[in-house]
Amino acid sequence: MKILLSAFAFSPVWGSEPGVGWCWAIEMVKTHQVTVLTHRYFENHMHELEARMGELPFEVIYFDVKPIWHRSYERYLNSQLYALRWQWCARSFVKRLLRTRRFDLIHHLTLGTIRYPSFLQKLGVPLVAGPLGGGERAPCGFYRGVPWRERLRELLRDGLIWSTAWDPMIHWTWGRTEVMLCRTPESMAALPWYVRKRCSVVQEIGCPAALADDLVMPMPGADAPLRLLHVGRLLALKGMHLALPALTQLTDRGVDWRLTVVGVGPMLGPLKAQASSLGIADRIDWVGSLPRDHVMALYGQHDAFLFPSLHDSGGTVVLESLSQGCPVLCVDLGGPPHFVNDSCGAVVPVPSGQPEPVVAGLAEVLCAWARNRNALHAMRQGALRRARELSWPNRVEGAYKLIEAALKTR
Repeated sequence: MKILLSAFAFSPVWGSEPGVGWCWAIEMVKTHQVTVLTHRYFENHMHELEARMGELPFEVIYFDVKPIWHRSYERYLNSQLYALRWQWCARSFVKRLLRTRRFDLIHHLTLGTIRYPSFLQKLGVPLVAGPLGGGERAPCGFYRGVPWRERLRELLRDGLIWSTAWDPMIHWTWGRTEVMLCRTPESMAALPWYVRKRCSVVQEIGCPAALADDLVMPMPGADAPLRLLHVGRLLALKGMHLALPALTQLTDRGVDWRLTVVGVGPMLGPLKAQASSLGIADRIDWVGSLPRDHVMALYGQHDAFLFPSLHDSGGTVVLESLSQGCPVLCVDLGGPPHFVNDSCGAVVPVPSGQPEPVVAGLAEVLCAWARNRNALHAMRQGALRRARELSWPNRVEGAYKLIEAALKTR
């Protein structure tokens, strides 16, 4: 198929949404003829790559919308409102493009959120959107004790998600989109009922290349401390304020452990204060931000990856951890549970709207891992196998099988 890929954020250099756009294009071009529409800011990224590696395997068209108030594009690239304006202006640009070019499909990929849609519907070419996230929520009680600004942010976000099903713009856009992909059932459930009939649940991200199967990973002795790692921006939604009490329970049970925290954010100060009040500050290493290659090396140096996120729709760091043979402990909320199974980690259930059972569940799993190092070590190979199952080629190929089947039934 000839596909126009709408990717406002698109870069081989950056991670997150721009990296997602790039990875999808690289996989799509193996079986389709792909033209990428992206923001002009990323033109330099493409030219730098071409200078090093030669011609790109797909065509890239750059489209720009001038900022209103500031000169710097960097601030606007992180603005969902600016991205929405870019999407609106892109409709007229694509209409002009379609007068001279033929495409079999338009695929809106980034920014991939249900609340900020594309406007490329009904242009004479079927539109596929997603995978989209942004509809995941956590019980309000899980934010007990965090700073009021973080609680207010989550409350406002919950209100926006609730309003999605009633938003006229959502009905006008997603209501006229032929095929929708959502990252989680929660995001699909936030959409209007008749839109959900055209939706499938597909995760957005794939796993980096996994280490070799025959790699020999040293197993620490039974007396060595359980080495835990957390990577991510320190926000309330990452759930580390629930992990610290769980680690305190480990100490009370006589388990020796150490935690490395990579990242910065508004919760850094509150988390450090919480750790001090719990008497576990001396067991935690706060290392701030690190380059990606340093982070990738850290996964292999730790026994398990602790990621109690409350509503991440994806979780790139979870896949990075699996690709390096590091088992993952997460909570049954958002996207991470779609990656983790018993062979490569554990998912703590959320039986109620109160955090105490989750804290106890985190402590229970970590205690079991600390006391059965053989089982934990076996999960390292399980993580590598799981990483191969979740590889980028498998992710995009599986999504396009669903897309093609859905288009045939139209």
